[in-house]
Amino acid sequence: MIEKRKIMFNVLLGLLAKPHIDHSTKIPIVDNLFAFLSDLENLNLAKLWLENGVVFNNLETKAELFKLGTKHRYSILKKIFEEPSIPVPEKHELLAKVIGDDKSDIAENTKETCIALIPTAENKAHVWEQLTDTNSTESIYKRGAKMGGFYSWKQLDLIRPYFDKFYEVLPHIYEKSTFKYVENFNTLLPRMEIKDEHIVKLLALKLQTADNNTNFANLLNENLELVMRSKQVREYALKH
Repeated sequence: MIEKRKIMFNVLLGLLAKPHIDHSTKIPIVDNLFAFLSDLENLNLAKLWLENGVVFNNLETKAELFKLGTKHRYSILKKIFEEPSIPVPEKHELLAKVIGDDKSDIAENTKETCIALIPTAENKAHVWEQLTDTNSTESIYKRGAKMGGFYSWKQLDLIRPYFDKFYEVLPHIYEKSTFKYVENFNTLLPRMEIKDEHIVKLLALKLQTADNNTNFANLLNENLELVMRSKQVREYALKH
């Protein structure tokens, strides 16, 4: 997966460097560029972009291809925090330098997402505890930002234990939280790995749900459809 993203990243970066590409065309290219930022080589290049405030592909001249906006800089930060091989102190130093005194919502949410992305077992356990604390006074937006950084393909070994925990805690979250938060928490429905026992867990929850509890029943039905569809698509892709 990382190799495929690297190829796409380099294709988009190559497009940016073409002389006939005007600025209006470059905007959607850059907006999509960071979704494919994954391998360590390009992450190190992106760190240089943060230092210089611009995108470039020539390390000698550092000729500007595009000026980084706030959302671009924050997107790079998230990708850096996701990478297990980059030391955590370096990540925190970069976070402080890039965000600085920015107190905007996007800055605060970026901080929360970045912290949730730190790839240690202790950090994941701490973030999970915050997300499942039904007495929490944190805003739904702050907790949503944490959810945005909880799962990562690069951290599968760390997050795998939380796939089962999701099903265990979902009824409690539903019972003790607002439905809006339940909907947000439900974005953590595990689909990165789908095992038969996960489907069984959903079916068991359906059987345990009272007939008059239509909201939760509907949520479980939607989850079951999503999980089954994801499983079928993945199995089809492996066969072809």
